[in-house]
Amino acid sequence: MNQEQEFEYKLPALKDNEGNDDPEVYIANMTNQPFPPFLFFNNDTNSLKFTPHSIWYRGRTYYFTIVVKEMHSDSIFYTYYCTVKIAGEILDPLTYVFPG
Repeated sequence: MNQEQEFEYKLPALKDNEGNDDPEVYIANMTNQPFPPFLFFNNDTNSLKFTPHSIWYRGRTYYFTIVVKEMHSDSIFYTYYCTVKIAGEILDPLTYVFPG
């Protein structure tokens, strides 16, 4: 995506095919990977919203997971690995502090 571009994605509706539990969704970080600070998850609408308004996000890649689990289980869950890359060149903050 581009810096300053907002994007909202509605996740598909969830259904437990066995009918023995309620599914729930949450967003988590990946170990040792940068999490997108501009990502928001709306539990009411089951939507992801990306708002990368800072120039410091340019050229960077961020990682997160979408986890779907059964509400009353600690062992039944499905993890989906996701990546979002912001277009552009990485800006060096030192060029703003010490220009030229």
